[in-house]
Amino acid sequence: MRFLLFFLTFWLAPAQALELQAMGTYRRLHNDVYLAAVYSDLNDSQQWLSAEQPLALEIRVLAERISPRRFYRLWNEGLAINLSEAEMNARLEDISRFTNLLQDDLREGDRMLISNESGPCRVLINDVEVLLIEDGSFVRLLLAAWIGKFPQSPGFREDLLRMKAAERSELKASWDARQVRPGRAEAVAGWLKRDADHVAQAQPVTAARPVAGGNVTVVAQNVESNVPKLSQPAVKTPPEVTEQVSLPEVSERKKQPETASDLAARAAEKREKERALAAAEQARERAQLIARQQAEMQYYRALLRQANSQVQYPDQALRKRLEGTVRVSLQLNRFGELLLADTSESSAVSLLDRAALRAAKKAAPYPPVPELLQGENFEFDIPFRFVLARN
Repeated sequence: MRFLLFFLTFWLAPAQALELQAMGTYRRLHNDVYLAAVYSDLNDSQQWLSAEQPLALEIRVLAERISPRRFYRLWNEGLAINLSEAEMNARLEDISRFTNLLQDDLREGDRMLISNESGPCRVLINDVEVLLIEDGSFVRLLLAAWIGKFPQSPGFREDLLRMKAAERSELKASWDARQVRPGRAEAVAGWLKRDADHVAQAQPVTAARPVAGGNVTVVAQNVESNVPKLSQPAVKTPPEVTEQVSLPEVSERKKQPETASDLAARAAEKREKERALAAAEQARERAQLIARQQAEMQYYRALLRQANSQVQYPDQALRKRLEGTVRVSLQLNRFGELLLADTSESSAVSLLDRAALRAAKKAAPYPPVPELLQGENFEFDIPFRFVLARN
Protein backbone atom coordinates (compact mmCIF):
# COMPACT_ATOMS: atom_id res chain seq x y z
CA MET A 1 0.00 0.00 0.00
CA ARG A 2 1.35 3.38 -0.90
CA PHE A 3 0.89 6.47 1.18
CA LEU A 4 1.23 9.87 -0.39
CA LEU A 5 2.60 12.51 1.94
CA PHE A 6 1.16 15.98 1.66
CA PHE A 7 2.64 18.92 3.52
CA LEU A 8 2.01 22.64 3.33
CA THR A 9 4.79 25.10 2.73
CA PHE A 10 4.65 28.79 3.49
CA TRP A 11 7.01 31.68 2.95
CA LEU A 12 7.71 33.56 6.13
CA ALA A 13 4.69 35.81 5.81
CA PRO A 14 4.87 37.55 9.24
CA ALA A 15 7.96 39.43 8.07
CA GLN A 16 5.69 41.00 5.45
CA ALA A 17 2.26 41.10 7.12
CA LEU A 18 3.21 41.91 10.73
CA GLU A 19 5.68 44.56 11.76
CA LEU A 20 9.05 43.58 13.17
CA GLN A 21 9.03 44.77 16.78
CA ALA A 22 12.05 43.12 18.41
CA MET A 23 15.18 41.12 17.73
CA GLY A 24 17.78 39.55 19.99
CA THR A 25 20.47 36.89 20.19
CA TYR A 26 20.20 34.06 22.69
CA ARG A 27 23.65 33.09 23.98
CA ARG A 28 24.75 30.27 26.19
CA LEU A 29 28.22 30.27 27.82
CA HIS A 30 29.21 33.15 25.52
CA ASN A 31 28.25 31.15 22.40
CA ASP A 32 25.49 32.29 20.03
CA VAL A 33 22.65 29.74 19.94
CA TYR A 34 19.94 31.45 17.89
CA LEU A 35 18.70 34.78 16.64
CA ALA A 36 15.09 35.61 17.51
CA ALA A 37 12.48 38.06 16.23
CA VAL A 38 9.04 39.12 17.40
CA TYR A 39 6.44 40.34 14.86
CA SER A 40 3.29 42.18 15.93
CA ASP A 41 1.10 45.14 15.03
CA LEU A 42 1.53 46.34 18.62
CA ASN A 43 4.67 48.09 19.81
CA ASP A 44 3.93 47.67 23.54
CA SER A 45 5.72 44.51 24.69
CA GLN A 46 3.31 44.03 27.61
CA GLN A 47 0.45 43.74 25.16
CA TRP A 48 2.24 40.98 23.26
CA LEU A 49 1.57 38.67 26.21
CA SER A 50 -2.03 39.70 26.82
CA ALA A 51 -3.76 41.17 23.76
CA GLU A 52 -5.61 38.82 21.43
CA GLN A 53 -3.77 40.13 18.39
CA PRO A 54 -1.76 38.29 15.71
CA LEU A 55 1.73 37.46 16.90
CA ALA A 56 4.69 35.64 15.36
CA LEU A 57 8.01 34.46 16.74
CA GLU A 58 10.89 33.54 14.48
CA ILE A 59 14.15 31.74 15.22
CA ARG A 60 17.26 31.47 13.06
CA VAL A 61 19.75 28.88 14.33
CA LEU A 62 23.27 30.26 14.82
CA ALA A 63 24.82 27.28 16.62
CA GLU A 64 26.22 24.37 14.64
CA ARG A 65 23.29 22.32 15.86
CA ILE A 66 20.50 22.22 18.43
CA SER A 67 19.66 18.67 19.45
CA PRO A 68 16.08 17.59 20.25
CA ARG A 69 17.02 17.25 23.94
CA ARG A 70 18.55 20.72 24.06
CA PHE A 71 15.48 22.20 22.32
CA TYR A 72 13.27 20.40 24.85
CA ARG A 73 15.23 21.72 27.83
CA LEU A 74 15.35 25.31 26.57
CA TRP A 75 11.58 25.53 26.28
CA ASN A 76 10.55 23.17 29.07
CA GLU A 77 12.48 25.03 31.76
CA GLY A 78 11.52 28.43 30.38
CA LEU A 79 7.83 27.55 30.46
CA ALA A 80 7.95 25.74 33.81
CA ILE A 81 9.32 28.82 35.57
CA ASN A 82 7.31 31.53 33.80
CA LEU A 83 3.87 29.90 33.81
CA SER A 84 1.68 29.37 36.84
CA GLU A 85 1.01 25.77 37.75
CA ALA A 86 -2.60 26.17 36.59
CA GLU A 87 -1.47 27.51 33.20
CA MET A 88 1.14 24.78 32.89
CA ASN A 89 -1.28 21.95 33.65
CA ALA A 90 -4.01 23.39 31.41
CA ARG A 91 -1.68 23.47 28.39
CA LEU A 92 0.47 20.45 29.18
CA GLU A 93 -0.52 18.47 26.08
CA ASP A 94 0.23 21.39 23.74
CA ILE A 95 3.51 22.08 25.55
CA SER A 96 4.50 18.44 25.18
CA ARG A 97 3.68 18.38 21.48
CA PHE A 98 5.78 21.49 20.90
CA THR A 99 8.82 20.67 23.05
CA ASN A 100 9.03 17.17 21.60
CA LEU A 101 8.44 18.06 17.94
CA LEU A 102 12.05 17.72 16.75
CA GLN A 103 12.93 14.34 15.30
CA ASP A 104 16.47 15.35 14.45
CA ASP A 105 18.91 18.21 15.09
CA LEU A 106 18.24 21.75 13.99
CA ARG A 107 21.25 22.90 11.97
CA GLU A 108 22.94 26.26 11.52
CA GLY A 109 20.80 28.45 9.26
CA ASP A 110 17.53 26.60 9.95
CA ARG A 111 14.47 28.78 10.49
CA MET A 112 11.55 28.17 12.82
CA LEU A 113 8.39 30.25 12.56
CA ILE A 114 5.67 30.15 15.24
CA SER A 115 2.65 32.20 14.17
CA ASN A 116 -1.06 32.60 14.93
CA GLU A 117 -1.67 35.08 12.14
CA SER A 118 -4.18 32.76 10.46
CA GLY A 119 -5.93 31.87 13.76
CA PRO A 120 -4.41 28.66 15.12
CA CYS A 121 -0.77 28.38 16.13
CA ARG A 122 1.32 27.03 13.27
CA VAL A 123 4.92 25.93 13.60
CA LEU A 124 7.05 25.79 10.46
CA ILE A 125 10.66 24.72 10.09
CA ASN A 126 12.36 25.79 6.87
CA ASP A 127 8.88 26.65 5.49
CA VAL A 128 7.50 23.15 6.20
CA GLU A 129 4.58 23.00 8.60
CA VAL A 130 5.44 20.53 11.37
CA LEU A 131 2.84 21.30 14.03
CA LEU A 132 -0.65 22.80 14.29
CA ILE A 133 -2.16 23.79 17.63
CA GLU A 134 -5.75 24.96 17.37
CA ASP A 135 -5.52 27.52 20.17
CA GLY A 136 -3.60 30.48 18.75
CA SER A 137 -2.86 31.88 22.22
CA PHE A 138 -0.15 29.22 22.55
CA VAL A 139 2.24 31.64 20.78
CA ARG A 140 1.94 34.06 23.71
CA LEU A 141 2.74 31.23 26.12
CA LEU A 142 6.00 30.61 24.30
CA LEU A 143 6.87 34.30 24.26
CA ALA A 144 6.72 34.26 28.08
CA ALA A 145 9.81 32.04 28.05
CA TRP A 146 11.64 34.87 26.23
CA ILE A 147 10.42 37.98 28.04
CA GLY A 148 8.75 36.67 31.21
CA LYS A 149 9.98 37.24 34.75
CA PHE A 150 12.59 34.52 34.41
CA PRO A 151 13.66 34.55 30.75
CA GLN A 152 15.99 32.05 29.12
CA SER A 153 18.62 34.78 29.40
CA PRO A 154 18.38 38.27 30.97
CA GLY A 155 20.60 39.69 28.24
CA PHE A 156 18.41 38.10 25.60
CA ARG A 157 15.30 39.60 27.18
CA GLU A 158 16.98 43.00 27.35
CA ASP A 159 17.82 42.82 23.63
CA LEU A 160 14.24 41.97 22.72
CA LEU A 161 12.70 44.71 24.82
CA ARG A 162 15.17 47.58 24.56
CA MET A 163 17.36 47.19 21.50
CA LYS A 164 17.82 50.49 19.67
CA ALA A 165 16.35 50.82 16.20
CA ALA A 166 19.76 51.21 14.56
CA GLU A 167 21.09 48.06 16.20
CA ARG A 168 17.96 46.16 15.25
CA SER A 169 18.30 47.29 11.65
CA GLU A 170 21.88 46.03 11.55
CA LEU A 171 20.84 42.71 13.05
CA LYS A 172 17.99 42.45 10.55
CA ALA A 173 20.46 42.89 7.67
CA SER A 174 22.56 40.06 9.09
CA TRP A 175 19.39 37.98 9.46
CA ASP A 176 18.32 38.52 5.85
CA ALA A 177 21.79 37.64 4.57
CA ARG A 178 21.55 34.13 6.03
CA GLN A 179 19.92 31.49 3.87
CA VAL A 180 18.58 28.07 4.72
CA ARG A 181 21.07 25.47 3.56
CA PRO A 182 20.16 23.37 0.52
CA GLY A 183 18.32 20.18 1.35
CA ARG A 184 17.19 21.25 4.81
CA ALA A 185 13.52 21.69 3.87
CA GLU A 186 13.53 18.17 2.40
CA ALA A 187 15.16 16.84 5.58
CA VAL A 188 12.35 18.31 7.70
CA ALA A 189 9.72 16.95 5.30
CA GLY A 190 11.34 13.56 5.86
CA TRP A 191 10.35 13.74 9.53
CA LEU A 192 6.71 13.92 8.50
CA LYS A 193 7.12 11.03 6.07
CA ARG A 194 8.66 8.89 8.81
CA ASP A 195 5.65 9.66 11.01
CA ALA A 196 3.25 8.68 8.23
CA ASP A 197 5.16 5.48 7.48
CA HIS A 198 5.26 4.59 11.17
CA VAL A 199 1.48 4.83 11.43
CA ALA A 200 0.86 3.08 8.11
CA GLN A 201 3.20 0.17 8.78
CA ALA A 202 2.29 -0.40 12.42
CA GLN A 203 1.46 -4.06 12.84
CA PRO A 204 -0.04 -5.71 15.92
CA VAL A 205 2.36 -8.02 17.72
CA THR A 206 0.59 -10.95 19.34
CA ALA A 207 2.71 -13.10 21.60
CA ALA A 208 2.01 -16.82 21.50
CA ARG A 209 0.36 -18.03 24.69
CA PRO A 210 2.91 -20.06 26.67
CA VAL A 211 2.05 -23.74 27.12
CA ALA A 212 2.50 -24.85 30.68
CA GLY A 213 4.65 -27.86 31.24
CA GLY A 214 7.04 -27.78 28.31
CA ASN A 215 7.56 -27.66 24.59
CA VAL A 216 4.59 -27.08 22.30
CA THR A 217 5.70 -29.89 19.95
CA VAL A 218 5.84 -32.40 22.80
CA VAL A 219 2.37 -31.38 23.97
CA ALA A 220 1.00 -31.88 20.46
CA GLN A 221 2.59 -35.32 20.21
CA ASN A 222 1.13 -36.35 23.56
CA VAL A 223 -2.34 -35.26 22.52
CA GLU A 224 -2.07 -37.29 19.32
CA SER A 225 -0.88 -40.41 21.15
CA ASN A 226 -3.88 -40.30 23.50
CA VAL A 227 -6.40 -40.58 20.68
CA PRO A 228 -7.66 -44.21 20.64
CA LYS A 229 -7.07 -46.08 17.39
CA LEU A 230 -10.17 -47.38 15.64
CA SER A 231 -10.51 -51.15 15.85
CA GLN A 232 -11.40 -53.27 12.82
CA PRO A 233 -15.21 -53.53 12.58
CA ALA A 234 -16.60 -57.03 13.17
CA VAL A 235 -19.02 -56.80 10.25
CA LYS A 236 -17.86 -55.58 6.86
CA THR A 237 -19.92 -52.87 5.34
CA PRO A 238 -21.42 -53.82 2.00
CA PRO A 239 -19.92 -51.94 -0.95
CA GLU A 240 -23.12 -50.21 -1.81
CA VAL A 241 -23.53 -48.94 1.75
CA THR A 242 -19.95 -47.73 1.72
CA GLU A 243 -20.66 -45.65 -1.33
CA GLN A 244 -23.78 -44.25 0.30
CA VAL A 245 -21.98 -43.48 3.56
CA SER A 246 -19.41 -41.23 1.83
CA LEU A 247 -20.35 -37.59 2.47
CA PRO A 248 -19.02 -35.57 -0.44
CA GLU A 249 -21.54 -32.75 0.06
CA VAL A 250 -20.54 -32.18 3.68
CA SER A 251 -16.87 -32.29 2.70
CA GLU A 252 -17.42 -29.77 -0.10
CA ARG A 253 -19.27 -27.41 2.19
CA LYS A 254 -16.41 -27.47 4.65
CA LYS A 255 -13.78 -26.85 2.01
CA GLN A 256 -15.78 -24.46 -0.14
CA PRO A 257 -13.47 -21.48 -0.92
CA GLU A 258 -14.39 -18.03 0.36
CA THR A 259 -15.83 -15.60 -2.12
CA ALA A 260 -13.98 -12.45 -3.12
CA SER A 261 -16.33 -10.37 -0.96
CA ASP A 262 -15.61 -12.63 2.05
CA LEU A 263 -11.88 -12.20 1.57
CA ALA A 264 -12.23 -8.44 1.18
CA ALA A 265 -14.35 -8.18 4.32
CA ARG A 266 -11.84 -10.23 6.30
CA ALA A 267 -8.93 -8.12 5.02
CA ALA A 268 -10.80 -4.91 5.89
CA GLU A 269 -11.55 -6.21 9.38
CA LYS A 270 -7.89 -7.10 9.87
CA ARG A 271 -6.75 -3.65 8.72
CA GLU A 272 -9.22 -1.99 11.05
CA LYS A 273 -7.95 -4.02 14.00
CA GLU A 274 -4.36 -3.11 13.11
CA ARG A 275 -5.25 0.57 12.89
CA ALA A 276 -7.04 0.42 16.24
CA LEU A 277 -4.04 -1.28 17.86
CA ALA A 278 -1.63 1.24 16.34
CA ALA A 279 -3.81 4.15 17.49
CA ALA A 280 -4.02 2.68 21.00
CA GLU A 281 -0.24 2.27 21.11
CA GLN A 282 0.28 5.87 19.95
CA ALA A 283 -2.17 7.11 22.58
CA ARG A 284 -0.33 5.12 25.25
CA GLU A 285 3.04 6.55 24.16
CA ARG A 286 1.61 10.08 24.08
CA ALA A 287 0.16 9.68 27.59
CA GLN A 288 3.53 8.45 28.88
CA LEU A 289 5.32 11.37 27.23
CA ILE A 290 2.94 13.89 28.79
CA ALA A 291 3.25 12.23 32.21
CA ARG A 292 7.06 12.40 32.01
CA GLN A 293 6.94 16.04 30.97
CA GLN A 294 4.62 16.95 33.82
CA ALA A 295 6.86 15.10 36.28
CA GLU A 296 9.95 16.91 34.99
CA MET A 297 8.31 20.34 35.08
CA GLN A 298 7.05 19.80 38.62
CA TYR A 299 10.43 18.50 39.73
CA TYR A 300 12.17 21.50 38.19
CA ARG A 301 9.85 23.86 40.06
CA ALA A 302 10.67 22.00 43.30
CA LEU A 303 14.40 22.50 42.61
CA LEU A 304 13.82 26.22 42.09
CA ARG A 305 12.04 26.57 45.42
CA GLN A 306 14.66 24.58 47.33
CA ALA A 307 17.67 26.33 45.78
CA ASN A 308 16.27 29.84 46.12
CA SER A 309 15.26 29.23 49.74
CA GLN A 310 18.97 29.17 50.62
CA VAL A 311 20.07 32.35 48.87
CA GLN A 312 21.22 35.40 50.82
CA TYR A 313 21.63 38.86 49.32
CA PRO A 314 25.27 39.84 49.98
CA ASP A 315 25.52 42.82 52.35
CA GLN A 316 28.07 44.55 50.16
CA ALA A 317 25.79 44.17 47.13
CA LEU A 318 22.92 45.65 49.15
CA ARG A 319 24.98 48.64 50.18
CA LYS A 320 26.07 49.24 46.60
CA ARG A 321 22.51 48.53 45.35
CA LEU A 322 23.72 45.91 42.92
CA GLU A 323 21.16 43.79 41.08
CA GLY A 324 21.32 40.96 38.57
CA THR A 325 20.29 37.45 37.55
CA VAL A 326 22.59 34.46 37.81
CA ARG A 327 21.97 31.04 36.30
CA VAL A 328 23.59 28.02 37.92
CA SER A 329 23.81 24.66 36.19
CA LEU A 330 23.21 21.69 38.49
CA GLN A 331 24.13 18.08 37.76
CA LEU A 332 22.32 15.58 39.98
CA ASN A 333 22.16 11.82 40.25
CA ARG A 334 18.90 9.90 40.60
CA PHE A 335 18.96 10.35 44.39
CA GLY A 336 19.14 14.15 44.15
CA GLU A 337 22.77 14.24 45.24
CA LEU A 338 24.72 17.17 43.79
CA LEU A 339 27.46 16.08 41.39
CA LEU A 340 28.42 19.50 40.04
CA ALA A 341 27.33 23.12 40.32
CA ASP A 342 28.69 25.80 38.03
CA THR A 343 27.70 29.27 36.83
CA SER A 344 26.13 28.94 33.39
CA GLU A 345 25.32 32.64 33.02
CA SER A 346 26.91 35.40 35.03
CA SER A 347 25.19 38.50 36.36
CA ALA A 348 28.43 40.42 35.68
CA VAL A 349 28.56 41.03 39.46
CA SER A 350 30.93 38.60 41.14
CA LEU A 351 29.30 39.10 44.57
CA LEU A 352 25.95 37.91 43.21
CA ASP A 353 27.47 35.05 41.21
CA ARG A 354 29.20 33.68 44.32
CA ALA A 355 26.04 34.05 46.42
CA ALA A 356 24.01 32.07 43.86
CA LEU A 357 26.60 29.31 43.66
CA ARG A 358 26.75 29.04 47.47
CA ALA A 359 22.96 28.77 47.65
CA ALA A 360 22.83 26.03 45.01
CA LYS A 361 25.40 23.96 46.92
CA LYS A 362 23.89 24.64 50.34
CA ALA A 363 20.46 23.48 49.16
CA ALA A 364 21.79 20.00 48.34
CA PRO A 365 20.81 17.23 48.53
CA TYR A 366 17.78 17.80 46.35
CA PRO A 367 14.69 15.55 46.13
CA PRO A 368 15.14 12.21 44.34
CA VAL A 369 14.45 12.39 40.63
CA PRO A 370 10.98 11.01 39.72
CA GLU A 371 11.00 7.42 38.47
CA LEU A 372 9.26 8.50 35.25
CA LEU A 373 12.43 10.34 34.16
CA GLN A 374 14.95 8.10 32.47
CA GLY A 375 18.70 8.23 32.97
CA GLU A 376 21.27 8.27 35.74
CA ASN A 377 22.51 11.88 35.70
CA PHE A 378 20.39 14.99 35.16
CA GLU A 379 21.18 18.64 34.43
CA PHE A 380 19.04 21.65 35.31
CA ASP A 381 19.56 25.42 35.03
CA ILE A 382 18.49 27.32 38.13
CA PRO A 383 18.06 31.13 37.92
CA PHE A 384 18.72 33.35 40.94
CA ARG A 385 17.25 36.83 40.60
CA PHE A 386 18.69 39.51 42.88
CA VAL A 387 16.32 42.49 42.90
CA LEU A 388 16.18 45.32 45.44
CA ALA A 389 12.86 46.27 47.02
CA ARG A 390 11.32 49.36 45.49
CA ASN A 391 9.95 52.01 47.84
